Amino acid sequence: SELAYGNHNLAVLDQERGEFPAAQAGFLAELTTLEKMAASKPGDLDLHFRIADAHSWLGGVASQQGEFAVALKQYAAQATQLEGLVLAEPRTMRWRFRLADSQMYRVEGLLITGRFAEAREQLKTARGLLDELVAHDPSNRHWQVTALHSRLLETVLLREQGDWIDAGRLIDEVRPQLEKLAAAE
Repeated sequence: SELAYGNHNLAVLDQERGEFPAAQAGFLAELTTLEKMAASKPGDLDLHFRIADAHSWLGGVASQQGEFAVALKQYAAQATQLEGLVLAEPRTMRWRFRLADSQMYRVEGLLITGRFAEAREQLKTARGLLDELVAHDPSNRHWQVTALHSRLLETVLLREQGDWIDAGRLIDEVRPQLEKLAAAE
């Protein structure tokens, strides 16, 4: 476990320095270690979460290099891990939020690559989860901000369809809510 954490921490430093090949190698080393550990402890949900997280970091490194197809594959692998966690513990809100968050990463990648129909479907799924989470705990600002971010991504899809009026209305609706949350911080 310490080896995986060490690989992760060094990979984060490499990523922050812009040394993406080294960061990718570090995150892959972390992932390999975690997968070996999970093979001997298949019921350890925290290990499965760490595997999902490693996929997310690999997706981030790929995105920073403009390798969006690779990033989307990593985010899909992350979502698969998180879906398993949600199935194993459906009442654990942390897993549900992380799944919605991973879906948002996928939406952004799909938008960048012009895959608007897929982005629309993925955003619908993420928004459903986020709306449930905010309803469950309306005081959770992080969940609120992420839910509002999903609504702003919807404006990208509206503009892509040529619906500038509804996109503008949605921005006008979301902006004061974001400003209110920012002021509360």
